[in-house]
Amino acid sequence: MAPPPRTPLVVPTDTDATAATAAKAKAKAAPSVDGIAETGVATNLDGDMWESVRASVVKVYVSNKPWSQRQPWQRLAAISGTGSAFVVAGRRLLTNAHVVDDEVAIFVRRRDSDVQHPAKVLDVSAEADLALLAVDGDAFWSGLTPTTPGPLPALQDRVIAMGYPTGGDSMSITSGVVSRVEMTRSVFSGIALLGLQVDAAINSGNSGGPAFNAAAEVVGVAHQTRSDAQNIGYIIPWGVIEHFLADVADGPSTGICGAGFTVQPLDNPHLRAYKRLPSPSAAASAATTAASAAAAAAAAADGGDVGVLIRSVPPVSPAADVVRPGDVLTALDGVPVTSAATVAFPGRGSARIGFNYLVSRKQVGDPLRVSLLRDGVPVEVTYPLPSVRRTPMVPATGNRTRPEYLIVGGFVFLPLTAAYLRARYGHRWHSAAPSSLVGLAHSAEKAAADDQIVIL
Repeated sequence: MAPPPRTPLVVPTDTDATAATAAKAKAKAAPSVDGIAETGVATNLDGDMWESVRASVVKVYVSNKPWSQRQPWQRLAAISGTGSAFVVAGRRLLTNAHVVDDEVAIFVRRRDSDVQHPAKVLDVSAEADLALLAVDGDAFWSGLTPTTPGPLPALQDRVIAMGYPTGGDSMSITSGVVSRVEMTRSVFSGIALLGLQVDAAINSGNSGGPAFNAAAEVVGVAHQTRSDAQNIGYIIPWGVIEHFLADVADGPSTGICGAGFTVQPLDNPHLRAYKRLPSPSAAASAATTAASAAAAAAAAADGGDVGVLIRSVPPVSPAADVVRPGDVLTALDGVPVTSAATVAFPGRGSARIGFNYLVSRKQVGDPLRVSLLRDGVPVEVTYPLPSVRRTPMVPATGNRTRPEYLIVGGFVFLPLTAAYLRARYGHRWHSAAPSSLVGLAHSAEKAAADDQIVIL
């Protein structure tokens, strides 16, 4: 009996559930004929180019033994599942981190063979939900060519998703269009990164499979879906993948950057007046009367709808040396930040995106130039960016090692983590767990590098 497919992570319907675990997808796999799902793929997939592309997509078989979060000295019973992966440069396979999470054995199978080859994890970015696999020996790699990366798709661009979802053993191909390009919170990590929302079916087993454009270029990797709707899937775009590959090129992954501070919108006119900023309505009026779009943008950037309030700066963040709570953030690397904490989306016309997009494109340790208003006086500071996992008191993702614990007199003490909350209260722990623990998980920040919240 074949192992069950790994379910794409499901975006929960509970709006507070920002770090929920994988749940079974409700949408059924499209019927498959000769390995091509009957979903009306408009692009002609014949020819040597597409044959090479299909050959680069492999099926992943994983045996997992997760660590028990309630009895951390032992593992849970072994479970098996399947996912998808595809060939990238350097004789490596790319898949989702959640596909190989807590793995004890991994095998991969080519489309043209029944042989399962042993594989191993090279590196993982839990924050981005990405993992690299290696397969030893020339037999597996014979005739396989790396996929070619493509540009970020535009809205309504068609994408073609390939993988090995439930409903059969052969490859399935579905297609759809891009309906959103925005910062999307990963269910696996709880961290928001650039993502694509598509209406292509992404079902159990599709996780880790590539999405292509009409030119057979990879534009992303399938990773999660919704529990309250059919044919709404989410794809990690190539820009995030490229960041991960650059990160591991010189050593183990250091993760995704965080700004090192938290903010709150600054659209209240009285608070803006107190901070010596014009109100957003005044900025909108100035932009409306401007002679052109460029002049409108300049009017907004020139002291108009600019500025978001710095709410907190954790002491362990390198930003703590130069940024203060109560400062007004006006720009990052010279790009104006609005009162809603958004910036112009590069290359997307008038579209806007959360300012963390600019931060997430950098590597840990890269300098960030921050423009501030402090007591009405412009200030510009620079500091090295920290990892997004550096400051939270309650880790959203695990570190692929046994949980820490201490037994004293029969009492078991362990640090509070999102993994524990999921194991104890289920994937809707945000609403099911005690409010005191949920509040700590959402907002507690470290005052020292080794701070932990310990529970009994």
